[in-house]
Amino acid sequence: MMADETAEVRSLLMRHRLSIVRDLVGTGLLQVLLKGGVLTVAQEEQLNAEDSLEVRCEQLIELIAGGGFEQFKQFCYAIESECSQLISDLINDKLSQVDDGGGEPQRKRYDHHHHGSSACVNREHSQHHSCCDLGVIGETQNH
Repeated sequence: MMADETAEVRSLLMRHRLSIVRDLVGTGLLQVLLKGGVLTVAQEEQLNAEDSLEVRCEQLIELIAGGGFEQFKQFCYAIESECSQLISDLINDKLSQVDDGGGEPQRKRYDHHHHGSSACVNREHSQHHSCCDLGVIGETQNH
């Protein structure tokens, strides 16, 4: 794994740390990540032992970023059904970065679910297209 992978994932997640903190409070985000195999039991316990939400969020970001794009993809798959707002925010952020690469900016906006709440919602559905949209992450490295 290259160092710029870690930096890119960290940068993306740091831009959305307020959403991550919100989901740490509003949902069982760590439980979701544990169940999805993104975190180990030891990592989940270490994060839960941290009193400060801000520090917990930063530690979580470091754990995800440390695994590069592969870990980030697993993170996205794990949160897809539980944290639809966060996944939409991450995808839109990444799409807007790709669009900034010159040419006409596309007005492409990803909306995972139409819902009134900005908090994560627990929805049972199959994991389908949204995480595939995150395939744009890392593509810039290949060119």
